Amino acid sequence: MIKKFQESYTKPKTKGGENMNKISKIFFLFFVATFLIAGSANAALIGIDRDTYPDIYSDTSGHYSYISATDEFKVNAYAQTIVYFDGGIANFIYNGSYLAQFKVDHSGDFMSGIPDATDLVIRGSLTQNGPVVDLLTGEMFNFGWNWDSDNKIIQFDYVFNITGGSLADLFGGVGNNGGSFSYAEVPSFNGWEKDNSGSKVKTDTFPTPEPGTLLLLGTGLAGLAFYRRRRK
Repeated sequence: MIKKFQESYTKPKTKGGENMNKISKIFFLFFVATFLIAGSANAALIGIDRDTYPDIYSDTSGHYSYISATDEFKVNAYAQTIVYFDGGIANFIYNGSYLAQFKVDHSGDFMSGIPDATDLVIRGSLTQNGPVVDLLTGEMFNFGWNWDSDNKIIQFDYVFNITGGSLADLFGGVGNNGGSFSYAEVPSFNGWEKDNSGSKVKTDTFPTPEPGTLLLLGTGLAGLAFYRRRRK
């Protein structure tokens, strides 16, 4: 687009016209850059690492909904299995349920958790006749999304702070971060200014540090290595 704009541009003969055209070009390029940056920020997954274990899987009979009037985003699914390590045998979750709920603004950005409610609750029993308990609970603090118009799939990922559940220690313990990835089949997606929903939702939930945390950790280690080198 920029190349075509430049090729079609005719250089003015006057100095005043040349200056005006330079200003126009600057505004045009600024508009394009702003549009691209805003678009990518509001329509991108967080990019959390999903190759971590244990991993709780939910089947594809779930549902997601978004109510624009209240900004409430919700995912309901059925917790089905937990895999403790890569290649390990899955443990079936009996009477399992999955609920994620929080607030998203009309740009698709995370706002907050739900007041007086737990943002993430995964329940079930690891034995056939055992009691149904909270397996993992948490409070959300980050959210990303992506609409794949070619395959008619919308994807979500979100990060939460672990607050409890019988499996909390396996996920790093209370206070550690967990992540969830969900996707749903939808015929169309009209943005976050309108109500929207989808079915056949599948989720998986895993322990994960947020990318920013990894970056800070890496920066800290690099700084420590530099400090030690300077002392030597």
